[in-house]
Amino acid sequence: MERLDKYIADRTDYSRRDVKLLLKKGAVAVNGKTVSDAGRKIDPERDRVKAGDRELVWRKNTIS
Repeated sequence: MERLDKYIADRTDYSRRDVKLLLKKGAVAVNGKTVSDAGRKIDPERDRVKAGDRELVWRKNTIS
């Protein structure tokens, strides 16, 4: 489980502050539902996250 704001900030060029502004504007959705809580915990393997017009895709770290 990971905080929503951290998950988005780590995978985009948005800062955590920018993510909180997106959340306030209603521009973030988890599993198709708009969310506004930056501290919401998500499961990156199961939850689908959209920030602005970008859908974020989780990829498991692999070592080759």
